[in-house]
Amino acid sequence: MIHRADKVLDRILSRYKLDAEQGEFLNLLRDWENLVGPEAAEHTRVCDLLPASPGEGGILKIRSDHPGWIQMLKLQEEKILKNIQAKFPNLNVRGLRIFVG
Repeated sequence: MIHRADKVLDRILSRYKLDAEQGEFLNLLRDWENLVGPEAAEHTRVCDLLPASPGEGGILKIRSDHPGWIQMLKLQEEKILKNIQAKFPNLNVRGLRIFVG
């Protein structure tokens, strides 16, 4: 029997009591390679979405395996943020915090 992916995902999210924002964050994690490119995705990982002050967007926390990748993402930060905001508007991401770890 074949089930629609959105229905299966809804059941999984409800089973683990994940709300829509958490589900959207999981989708962002899955789509990271498309957001930053395959090479950058190989060297970086999203760790967390830090909440911001009321009325402001959140900060996406990203771990890099080398300082050079921090520089690469910083050079593309505006483009990456626009892509995230277009695909995942409910997350309200307004900035990136990138660190080596």
